[in-house]
Amino acid sequence: MAPRTPLGDDPLEIAMRPPANETAAERAERIAAEQEAIRISAEIDEMLKAERLAAKKRRTHEVKVLLLGQEA
Repeated sequence: MAPRTPLGDDPLEIAMRPPANETAAERAERIAAEQEAIRISAEIDEMLKAERLAAKKRRTHEVKVLLLGQEA
């Protein structure tokens, strides 16, 4: 088992943590970029949801037919 780090156990959390020497301008830029990424992610989620709903509606109108019998 890996030793515990004093900053936490989650390496992703450590990697995503802002730098200690971040300026106010850099912080504002980082926060704006994060908000834009969240907005884009939400748009993609809505598009996927709409596509799933449309696919589900198409499937409900499909009829599957199984033909049994001898070939002529």
